[in-house]
Amino acid sequence: MSFTGYAADLNSPKANNIVQQVSSSEMYKGAQIKPGVLVVKVKSEYKNSCSVNGVNDARFVSALYKIQSSNIEKKFPLSLALTSPLNRHGKKAVDLGMMYKLNFVVSIPIEKAINTLMATGMLEYAEPLYIHNFDFTPNDPSLSSQYFIGKINAYNAWDIH
Repeated sequence: MSFTGYAADLNSPKANNIVQQVSSSEMYKGAQIKPGVLVVKVKSEYKNSCSVNGVNDARFVSALYKIQSSNIEKKFPLSLALTSPLNRHGKKAVDLGMMYKLNFVVSIPIEKAINTLMATGMLEYAEPLYIHNFDFTPNDPSLSSQYFIGKINAYNAWDIH
């Protein structure tokens, strides 16, 4: 995490939350991830097998059993069904309703969990849940010369999580 220009009170609730986030993550291919959590996208041809509570296909259920998955849910449960294969910009539309987040036993290596799920042939991808960290202060070298940044209390606004 990068906290440029941030003086932390280590006893504050915010600092405790940051410590919890760091301690409950691990590294995968140089990026911070949430252990025991994957994001998967089901191929469109299996749309009829998808529901809010999971994917109703024997191959997929078997793979979930192998990785001891305890929970699966739609990543975007309120997304609307696609009405067109292209978006308003003429690009291929992404069906967010086909994306799921699932938990699995952290003792299983993440590569094994991904490979087990991908072996079903039902997924476009399976990847870890990446943790994105933000730098709460802009890196603009002219920031200090911008008069109204302090007047509008921007520094405090950038600290809101």
